[in-house]
Amino acid sequence: MAHRRVAKMSGAGNDFLVLSRDEVPGLPDDADWIRRVCRRGLSVGADGVLFVGPLGPDRVQVEFRNPD
Repeated sequence: MAHRRVAKMSGAGNDFLVLSRDEVPGLPDDADWIRRVCRRGLSVGADGVLFVGPLGPDRVQVEFRNPD
């Protein structure tokens, strides 16, 4: 698997992995990968994954994937 920059952000008792769609095309957003990467104790661990990408000159699009 290719290396990707990932940020882990936390707020209001939840934590999310944040990946840029613009930076690395073809991100693995399938359900199995999201379940594996969100597993606590066996992987990075998170409540979900946010995929962020540009939508226009002053807008961004955020896609949320829940491991459930």
